[in-house]
Amino acid sequence: MIENDQIPLDYYEYELPKKKLFILGNGFDLSHNLPTNFSDFAKYLLKRSLFSQANTRHPLINILHPTSAKHKGNWPQPPNIDFNNPISIVFEDIYKFTWNSILDMGYKLPGDITWDNHRYVITGKHELIVEDHEFLKGVLRSTNPDNWIDFEKAYFKELCRLIMPNQNDVPTGEIWRLNNHFKTIRQEFEKYLIRVLFDHEIADVNGYFELLHKPQIDLKEGEKLNTPYVGEVMILNFNYTPIIENIYKITDQTNPGNRTYQVVHIHGEVSDAKNPIVFGYGDEKDPNYSLIESLEYNHLLEHFKSNQYSRTANYHRVEKFVENEPFQVDIIGHGCGMTDRVLLNYIFEHSNCDRIKIHHHKEYEGYRSTYMNLSRHFSPHKKHDLRTKVLPFKEENRCPQWDD
Repeated sequence: MIENDQIPLDYYEYELPKKKLFILGNGFDLSHNLPTNFSDFAKYLLKRSLFSQANTRHPLINILHPTSAKHKGNWPQPPNIDFNNPISIVFEDIYKFTWNSILDMGYKLPGDITWDNHRYVITGKHELIVEDHEFLKGVLRSTNPDNWIDFEKAYFKELCRLIMPNQNDVPTGEIWRLNNHFKTIRQEFEKYLIRVLFDHEIADVNGYFELLHKPQIDLKEGEKLNTPYVGEVMILNFNYTPIIENIYKITDQTNPGNRTYQVVHIHGEVSDAKNPIVFGYGDEKDPNYSLIESLEYNHLLEHFKSNQYSRTANYHRVEKFVENEPFQVDIIGHGCGMTDRVLLNYIFEHSNCDRIKIHHHKEYEGYRSTYMNLSRHFSPHKKHDLRTKVLPFKEENRCPQWDD
């Protein structure tokens, strides 16, 4: 590696970037063995309800025991459900268990049992056996959302479903319930993250220390110069966890290798009132977004990320870094989905974004998936920039994992 005082003058003639922007997504947390996927969170909610004491109430999902004197205490033991299955299968297995248990208790269908607003209700006793919200239930039963991108897309799709047929008479009550439930999911997820960080011991992963503390600029084909010195680094963290600070000891005040660092938690930090969690959808280029905006109902925009970025100066810090001079982007564990399009499009299409390196997971298929998602952040007339900026696949650019 070239030290600061050894930079040849001819580097500046080529205007090679001397800055690096790391983009960290949920895959970075997962590579440290933290169960922070949407499916991990959803399975936690189901386990919590399934194995709770009788009549314990929880937000979001409840599987309640019978309350009548006749059946009190006769709820069967939960079955051995395989929580390694996709979340939709787990959810269906629990529903089957609940339904069969109701029938085993002697209730009859039709007659004793009615289905009301996604609840099993015992006629005459109003015993609530299964309770969940329509939005969350639909996500769990109809899809297999391993990641948060799919979940956030499901929210936007549901919002559009409510609005599009009723543009002249927006169903404010239904949208209020959807947004309120989405807010509850965010609150419950933050509680879940606090629990995860308390229960799991996080260790550094071989490979990340070198990558983060000794960053280099990757040369394109045909560039013959030695790797230029990286003098400024920004770590743009889309996660809510403090791994960068706690494990790799990088903060705004650290300067290993005589370089400056900035750590920006663009989506907020768990348990930080000054930098609260940003949770929602972020594709303002979607045609439906313009329509939603034109309806002039502010509560329709409540869970769009761009409206939440204004809570802190984080977005402006990213702008200052991007606008200053050329830089290289390193993508680690971020799928580059459309739910972060408002920010990623700005970064990738900027003239100072000189090159983009994808740190892949699961070999070439992981690289290709990220590349295809990344391509959607480039406008049609900018597709050539995509091909010139994104560095080609290399086996050695694999994301390190905790169990390597």
